[in-house]
Amino acid sequence: MGGGGPEALVVDDHELVRRSLAELLRRDRRMGKVEEASGFLAAQQRLAGPACQLVVLDISLPDGDGMLLLQRVCRAWPEAVVLVYSGSIDAETGARLIQAGAAGHVHKGEPLERLMHAVDVLLFSGKRYAGGRELLAAETLRDQLVTEREQEVAVRIALSRSTKQIAEEMGLSPSTVDNHRTSLMKKLGVHDAAGVTRAAIQRGWVHLPQ
Repeated sequence: MGGGGPEALVVDDHELVRRSLAELLRRDRRMGKVEEASGFLAAQQRLAGPACQLVVLDISLPDGDGMLLLQRVCRAWPEAVVLVYSGSIDAETGARLIQAGAAGHVHKGEPLERLMHAVDVLLFSGKRYAGGRELLAAETLRDQLVTEREQEVAVRIALSRSTKQIAEEMGLSPSTVDNHRTSLMKKLGVHDAAGVTRAAIQRGWVHLPQ
């Protein structure tokens, strides 16, 4: 058992896998308390308690929607690092996991050493980890989800265009522009025009005059 380090929750319905993962984490002297949850319902009950700093989550759970659980973990414990460890990860699912708030993912077909490396990268170096490689920033995968149209909308938002002006410039209806704006904000993880503007500037989509 670790000391006063980061606390972890391992969520997996397969007892042998869950216990093996938990034991590996407990052997890391940097870790604090490591708890286990056998499925969706057990994990959801645990969310009512004190936050863990690391959650290792299998999204293929027999008693509930693992993607929904991921979203609830991220809402309940926004500062937690969530690592998805599952046998149901393809490229599309991996992108959805990152968009939903996961810090990274490792396929169960990979050796456990790969999982522990991911934990080290995510929890102790502050980087991102997905599909066997480190990502220097979460935006790497999020940007892949932003469409060309949405990027054009982002640029116009950063230039202080109104919805009506954007619609006229792009030849779209105001409702379509609003749909692009809503989708864009979700993908970028922002909640207002100021957030879109910051994101657009950081990514080099637009350069505002000094």
